[in-house]
Amino acid sequence: MGSSAPSFVDCMHFIGNLTKHVENTGKFNFMRYLLYKDLRIAKITKSAIEDLSVKKYDIAAYIWPSYHYEPRMAHVWTEEDGEWTTVRNAKPKFDGHNQPRIPVLGYQDEADPSVMKQHTELALEHGVNVFIMDWYWYDDQPFLETQFNKGLMPAVKGTDMKFYIMWANHDANSVWDPKTDDMNPYWDGGVNREIFEKIALRWIKKYFTHENYYKIDEKPVFCLYHLPTFIDGIGSLEDAVDALPDEKWGYSYLEAVKSVFEY
Repeated sequence: MGSSAPSFVDCMHFIGNLTKHVENTGKFNFMRYLLYKDLRIAKITKSAIEDLSVKKYDIAAYIWPSYHYEPRMAHVWTEEDGEWTTVRNAKPKFDGHNQPRIPVLGYQDEADPSVMKQHTELALEHGVNVFIMDWYWYDDQPFLETQFNKGLMPAVKGTDMKFYIMWANHDANSVWDPKTDDMNPYWDGGVNREIFEKIALRWIKKYFTHENYYKIDEKPVFCLYHLPTFIDGIGSLEDAVDALPDEKWGYSYLEAVKSVFEY
């Protein structure tokens, strides 16, 4: 695959071929396979298919929803089409570094439901049937949510594609700005109990009731990205456990990730 990330289409072909291999041979020898792609990361784990007596399993891909206009990042993504500004203006950093990479599907606006419909169809054709949506909340308001609300949710309706939320509650800083190597802070990812309950009610009303929301045993699944930040914001481990929505909030399946990248 070289030094650069493969395209969305390349990844869909790869995952489709891998899925067929598993179905045909009943073998999956990786403990974990992380495949970087244009949307973000396709994640396949052994635990999802280690019980070979189960004929149906789900393959999920993370979506980083930055490829649309986001007013709060207009000082960085100045061309008003989200992180395509960074992709389009990327410079080689070493000999043989192939930059900028030109997307196979073009510089698409992922807040457009027709675009996300195309992505959904490509994913389903190649064995991916769940999207894990990065979701953000900074300064008491959502961030990068337009792609989710206007693009993805209308696109998946009536299809076999499911989705669920990963609250990316890490701090945000200028790592997103290619013009600087400094890590200047933008927003804190932690929230107090009052704000968290406001956020949770938004998830429940806006997303968990969607017909395509991913469920296990009829309970919506939810992922918390950075557990230490959540605990610090709420105040203590005990208070954090008490704050987490349980069955009275409408779901009982919670994933937690300590950290994937250090910001």
